[in-house]
Amino acid sequence: MPTTIVTPVDKLIRLLRMRKIYAATKGKHRVLDLGCGDGYFLKSIAKDIETGRGIDMIAVPREYGNILFSKDYVVDHIDMKDGCVDCVTMIAFLEHAENADGLLQECKRVLSADGIVVFTTPAPLSKPILDIMAALRIVNPAEIEDHKHYFDKKEARAVLERNGFKDVHVGTFEVGLNIIATGKK
Repeated sequence: MPTTIVTPVDKLIRLLRMRKIYAATKGKHRVLDLGCGDGYFLKSIAKDIETGRGIDMIAVPREYGNILFSKDYVVDHIDMKDGCVDCVTMIAFLEHAENADGLLQECKRVLSADGIVVFTTPAPLSKPILDIMAALRIVNPAEIEDHKHYFDKKEARAVLERNGFKDVHVGTFEVGLNIIATGKK
C-alpha cells in the first residue's frame, strides 16, 4: 500500500509527468484527478479550471479554493454523478488498479459527453529501473511494490478502446520509460 513518503526524485518524476498532462486539461472546466496524492497537480491548474476534485487514499479531505480533495480508495466506483466532469486525469495511477477495465468504465460514466480521460503510466521497460531505484530508496519503494501492471503502448490503446473510448492517442515520453494515453468518451 502506497505511503505519503515522497523523495526528491519522486517530485522530479511527478513534474515531468504533469507537463504531459497539462495540454489535455486545456479548455476543460471540471477536472477529476484520480490518485491525486497530495493534490499538487490540481493545485497547479486551479486558476485554469472551474472546479477540480482529487481522490486518493492518502488525500487529506479538504477544500482548496475551487478544488475538493477526498480520501477514498477508488476500486470499482467513483462517488460522483454521471457526466459531471470534462476531464479525468490519472498521473501514474492506472498501474495501481486491480481492475483497470472497471476503473475506466467508471471514468467514462462520470465524463461529460465530450469528456476526455488522460493517463500516464510506467512502461514495462521502466520496471527494472524502478525496482533498482526503489531498492536504493531513490523513489518510494511502497509505490513501486504496489504496481499491479505495466502497460505498453498496445495495451494502453487496447484498454481504452475495449472500454468504449474513441479517438485514442498513445505515446511515450522519458525515452520510452513512460506511456501517455488519451481517449474521448
